[in-house]
Amino acid sequence: MGAGIELRFEMTDALFARAVREEWLSHGRRLFDRRFLAVVAASLAVAYFGLRGQAHWLGWLALVPPGLLVVLAIAWGVALWWLPRQAPRRLARLADRAVALDLDEARLAFRTANERLEVAWPELAEVKRLPSVWRFCLRTGARIPVPAPLVTGEAERLVRERLAGGAGG
Repeated sequence: MGAGIELRFEMTDALFARAVREEWLSHGRRLFDRRFLAVVAASLAVAYFGLRGQAHWLGWLALVPPGLLVVLAIAWGVALWWLPRQAPRRLARLADRAVALDLDEARLAFRTANERLEVAWPELAEVKRLPSVWRFCLRTGARIPVPAPLVTGEAERLVRERLAGGAGG
């Protein structure tokens, strides 16, 4: 790659597990937003009055959204507990955990001692800014966490420009 920006870090088990946990927390914030919870609360009210009155079928039907919420919350909680614990297993094959991220105007590349993943900017689907990591999500499905404190202002500017539409040209 030409002259660009290089970010170096160690892909530790703790970093990878934290990235997975933060991503699931962000999913939970979107999933359990106030509007969704308001609809569930309203359906609980309908269920209460339906079961108290003569419309028992309406009460039972109105219990479906809260029931789904409970099932969804349990599944999300299990995933939030289990996935960060399992995530480090995906790194077990890496003998050397040193990672370098190279950014330039044309492409970005992730390098370890044994592997290199180099893609053009259009292959980058999104960058999720989580509290302690930036998650680079590629169109192939790969998601690579980078510690947020390492992302310099210049690197942030380049990523924003490339994602905003400068990637195609």
